[in-house]
Amino acid sequence: MSSEIPLLDSGHLAILGGGVMGSAICRGVLSRALATPKQIVVADPDPSQRARLHSSEEVRVVAAAGDALPGAAMVVLAVKPQMYPAVSAAIEGRIPEEALVISIMAGISLDRMRTDLGHDAVVRAMPNAAARVLQSASVWIAAPGVREEQRLQAERLLGALGDAVEVREEGLLDLATGLSGPGPAYLSLVAEALIEGGVAAGFSRALAQRLVNQTFVGTAAL
Repeated sequence: MSSEIPLLDSGHLAILGGGVMGSAICRGVLSRALATPKQIVVADPDPSQRARLHSSEEVRVVAAAGDALPGAAMVVLAVKPQMYPAVSAAIEGRIPEEALVISIMAGISLDRMRTDLGHDAVVRAMPNAAARVLQSASVWIAAPGVREEQRLQAERLLGALGDAVEVREEGLLDLATGLSGPGPAYLSLVAEALIEGGVAAGFSRALAQRLVNQTFVGTAAL
């Protein structure tokens, strides 16, 4: 889809969690011109994270999750799963009625989120670490309460992180956690082993790394 079409007709994008994945979403959305910095609010309790994001991406930042919600058209849950109980308790009943919620947390089901948050328009997604360079392989599913225009919003936001595929069975997201989720880590181990083998054979580390990197790029293009 064209990056010239705004992601939001009104309101703003609230990202709860300014860590690796929350930052990646900021970069992806901004790099595709899907929203302006003024249309993004990131909530994170860590002052250093807030300062970094405000400085690097020029987005608005707040400390409390609930403070990012008023006027939000989309809400992204980009916190670690172990933080979910506290975050859900803080935002329950405070999400704007027409907003779309997108979760990128592993292991938290659609039904649980709909119950905990008191909100029906929820999308659950499973990106991987390659989202950091906007090359994620993501799988996502929408709850029955998600409207068609909201599905398109989810598709565009997740597409800003790389390739995003919608599925109809939630169990496939749990499978993706074990397939594409840790995939970059597995491939990195293989690449490192090949590089070490090249160094042992007499290549400089820089040359071995260059050859292995290009081998992976070429293989992906086959």
